[in-house]
Amino acid sequence: MLTEESIKIMLDGFFRKYEIIFEYAIPINEGGKRVMLISGIGAKGRFEMKMGEDCVLWCKTLKGEWRSIDEYRFVGNEESEEEQ
Repeated sequence: MLTEESIKIMLDGFFRKYEIIFEYAIPINEGGKRVMLISGIGAKGRFEMKMGEDCVLWCKTLKGEWRSIDEYRFVGNEESEEEQ
């Protein structure tokens, strides 16, 4: 089950790379499923994101559309891949 703490850990490298400050993650009900609504703030403004149990990160665009962001899974893993 996703919690605010697990979201912070999973997104830590991604947020550091793009200089986004984690604000909060709260559970909401979306279409009968539990989803974590995530908020962060950075130099380019406030970011609204969401993540479900499938661990797909979605970011809301200025037009109100949701776009998936796969990059967060790989940020922070560069060092461990170079060591191998």
